[in-house]
Amino acid sequence: MLVSQKHEIIALSDSSDDEAQKKHTKRQKTAEDIQVPRFEKCETCSKTYDITLNNDEACQTHEGWVEIDAEYFPDDDDIQYRPDSVNPETDWRREEWPEGFIWQCCEEPANGTPCRIQRHIPKKC
Repeated sequence: MLVSQKHEIIALSDSSDDEAQKKHTKRQKTAEDIQVPRFEKCETCSKTYDITLNNDEACQTHEGWVEIDAEYFPDDDDIQYRPDSVNPETDWRREEWPEGFIWQCCEEPANGTPCRIQRHIPKKC
């Protein structure tokens, strides 16, 4: 008797029985044969993550949206007089001065501690 790398038991015999030959030629599916993708995209944060490294603190996000703190930019005419013309999600100021952008959900600055910490949730296809 031999054990293959895929943990199948292979019997050695001199028998020419058709039934025994069919058993030997049929390939049995094992857990190693089933392929599962290693990387998935998270439903919550939209990041691609390694499923083997997913844990209870892997996904760190906010539940709300970002707002501009107009008091932080007192001399900026766009923010003071035309606030609707500035998109806080894509505005160039957010990268330069994250303290001037506040998360609506927790009142933290844009670079502050995330208020939602959980496991990554795989996106459904």
